[in-house]
Amino acid sequence: MLGLIGTQRVVAKSPHSNSELGAIAKARLDFLGNPSADGNYYSFQTDRNASTSTATNSEAYTTMTNWLALTFQSSFGYAIGKPQTVALRKEVKDPIHAFLTDLWDEDWIGDPNNPTVAPFIVTLDDSNNSDAQVALGVMQASIRAKYLSTCANS
Repeated sequence: MLGLIGTQRVVAKSPHSNSELGAIAKARLDFLGNPSADGNYYSFQTDRNASTSTATNSEAYTTMTNWLALTFQSSFGYAIGKPQTVALRKEVKDPIHAFLTDLWDEDWIGDPNNPTVAPFIVTLDDSNNSDAQVALGVMQASIRAKYLSTCANS
């Protein structure tokens, strides 16, 4: 999509009613509309995906998860073909930790109820890389991060 210049509702100057917005959100749907909550531009109106879990049904959750996965996936190709040593594990784990620390410092991840504790855990050791995995050439970094939630229109 190169641009959006109008929808039938916008052109007709007929915004969605609160009951319509409620029904759309309850059905876990989203749509593009104008105006948005803070101005005259197009945006998704409910910030919902199809998840039934309130912890993960925000578009922000999906976007952040996909962005992190693609970032990590594209960052460590240099490790392929190298022997899995303690040094290589550290060489991979340290930049993951540094990257997540930067995200925490910039308020992309965190815990507003516990702001001084790192909101992530990176595991890359023998506890998540069994001898059988290592023998197959598999090195796994397990990453758990706590996302900051977005304020929602409800």
